[in-house]
Amino acid sequence: MTPDETSTNSEKYANVKTSGANCITNTKPLRQQLFTSPLISTLYERVLPPLWSAGLRIGGPDEEYNSAASFLIGNGNSIALDMSCGTGFVGRRFASSGLFEHVFALDYSEQMLNECVASIQRENEFDSPIAIVRGDAGSLPFNDDSFDCVHWGAAMHCVPDAEAALSELYRVLKPGGRAYVTTFLRPFPDIVFRFFTVAEIEKIAKDAGFSSENFNVEGKGVYGILRASK
Repeated sequence: MTPDETSTNSEKYANVKTSGANCITNTKPLRQQLFTSPLISTLYERVLPPLWSAGLRIGGPDEEYNSAASFLIGNGNSIALDMSCGTGFVGRRFASSGLFEHVFALDYSEQMLNECVASIQRENEFDSPIAIVRGDAGSLPFNDDSFDCVHWGAAMHCVPDAEAALSELYRVLKPGGRAYVTTFLRPFPDIVFRFFTVAEIEKIAKDAGFSSENFNVEGKGVYGILRASK
């Protein structure tokens, strides 16, 4: 298994485009280039979770997954996208939960996806219904209305254009589908990453296409959570 693999079996689920899926430009800002470092991917999987549990995020990997899954509500037949999946600690839990028929784990960083693949191999999850895709959140390699649910975890502040990426998320989400999005809030300074206020996230969600009655944004300390339905 490699980060650019999608099986024929997985393609039938989300209509993965055959052209452009792996066409990644290297002219990305520093906040995105950071995640191409093998050191960052190792830290992300093995060192940072204790800091998340200490209050930087909702909690550790299990708490992150539980919070997302409780809103996305897979029914066993759902097709899910873990967008900007990083090392895949949430997407892999989706795939092994039995709540989702198939999961697509997408990230820009080949190094992050290599760590995801290494975790799948280490945990002997070869039969897990997950496809690993290298792609850009700002130009997703999927057709419209492909997914029942989308998880975009702690990455909105990392992408070059948050507005474009959330619009892409909306585009690939099926009518009635649900999205669970997390990011970091100010007072973190906008030096390398772009951080948000709750009001800014609300505006970006509206501009992406979500109706105001179909989403809410919660601030938990420096962590922002957008729960939305299409």
